[in-house]
Amino acid sequence: MSPRVAKVNEAVHLPESQHRSILKGHVSVYHDRVRQRARTANRIIAQFRSHGVVVCEEDFATRAQREELLRRVPGDRLLHKDLQLLWDSYDFTTLQV
Repeated sequence: MSPRVAKVNEAVHLPESQHRSILKGHVSVYHDRVRQRARTANRIIAQFRSHGVVVCEEDFATRAQREELLRRVPGDRLLHKDLQLLWDSYDFTTLQV
């Protein structure tokens, strides 16, 4: 094989700066957090919908709103615990984005 052909077949790698690589990683993490927040909000909405209560994300923004929503679903301790767990997860990811 001639040297000229060998160079054509070599992999080409264009190095990125370390800062650009870190920034791309940060953007990826940010997008993951946004998707996780949306997934959690959708799970909360689905929980309420399964009990006949139609809500949107803005309806559970505050503690007072959440307490009112809990009054509209069955008073089952397990259901309320699950909703609180989902709200905790939602709040955590909201702080991150």
